Amino acid sequence: MKNDLKLTGRGWVLFSMLFSISALIISVYAILQVISFNSPKDHLSNYDFTSPESAFLASKTIENTLDVDAMRQLAEIFLSEEYQELLDTFSVSHRQEYGGKKLLFAVWKINGWNNYEVIEMSKDVDSGFWRFDGLAYTYAMEDSELEDKITKWRSRTEEEK
Repeated sequence: MKNDLKLTGRGWVLFSMLFSISALIISVYAILQVISFNSPKDHLSNYDFTSPESAFLASKTIENTLDVDAMRQLAEIFLSEEYQELLDTFSVSHRQEYGGKKLLFAVWKINGWNNYEVIEMSKDVDSGFWRFDGLAYTYAMEDSELEDKITKWRSRTEEEK
């Protein structure tokens, strides 16, 4: 006894129509998934920026969780022009070592004004990469000559170029 399923006439038309409709539904679903994956999302809506206190905590949460999308969105809102100006104008006048760190006496523009700052950099022993440790503070230094040098660098004005 042979049990062959043969589609003829109306059966074939019905099968073709159901197959085509299901392929269409799957295609539309796939297109919607691609569109929603690539569409810009408001990553900052996950955080509370309604008060200074909550905004500070939100910023620290974004940093701590390495929410790169939220960082990028914040940078686009607040810093994109300033960062570009910094990147275009950044220069290091000279370097000095202190406490196993490199101090960079740097200058860059922010909103058209020169910003003189001393940047602390240290080299990670394991990776060999240099990392930003912050701005050099003079209140804990044991080298008064270096303290004076940093203070004078930071207090420079346009006329002293």
